Amino acid sequence: MTTTMTTTMINPIRVVGDPVRFRQIIDLISEYMSTQPGFVQLRFYQSHQNTDRYYMIAEWADMDAHHRAAERRSPEVLGWFAELKELTEVAPDFFATLARRGAPQGAPAQAAAASAAVAVPSLGG
Repeated sequence: MTTTMTTTMINPIRVVGDPVRFRQIIDLISEYMSTQPGFVQLRFYQSHQNTDRYYMIAEWADMDAHHRAAERRSPEVLGWFAELKELTEVAPDFFATLARRGAPQGAPAQAAAASAAVAVPSLGG
């Protein structure tokens, strides 16, 4: 187990508007955030059973990096966030990453092969 000091934003999302426009805006916002200093990674999940439900999990070097990225948003990017607010119900929160564990070295490749077989739409990158 590895201890890390990153900050993770976990954002449960329910889409109440146009799901196609929602995905377009998520792609735009994801592209912007991924270019910001201190951004580590983004994972975006959609429920199998409730297709209007998503989780966005964004990892940042620390809270300050996320705050600085939010402060640098241009009027265009602020417009995307405003539109996103109209399309969704969200409840983001920030969490300290206390531990991370991966599969042991040399573990069977079945899990990797199964995840590689699932097509994941682009998030702008």
